[in-house]
Amino acid sequence: MGIMNRFLLAASIALSVGGFALQASAQMTPQRDAAIERCIAQAHQQWPGGSQEAHLQRVAVYKACMTAAGQNP
Repeated sequence: MGIMNRFLLAASIALSVGGFALQASAQMTPQRDAAIERCIAQAHQQWPGGSQEAHLQRVAVYKACMTAAGQNP
């Protein structure tokens, strides 16, 4: 692979990563932060404990809560 091809590959990867980072940071709003905190607290309240089943149930509760709040989980 030539130097120019390597440069173009690296540049395209850098632009893709940069675009993803901008998109991710744009999603963080005070409303989203509040929903995340509320949904995590709800999930831990409904399914306390450290078992695998509790973890899976907490994930389900968190996702449902975030969706109900109009946010992507």
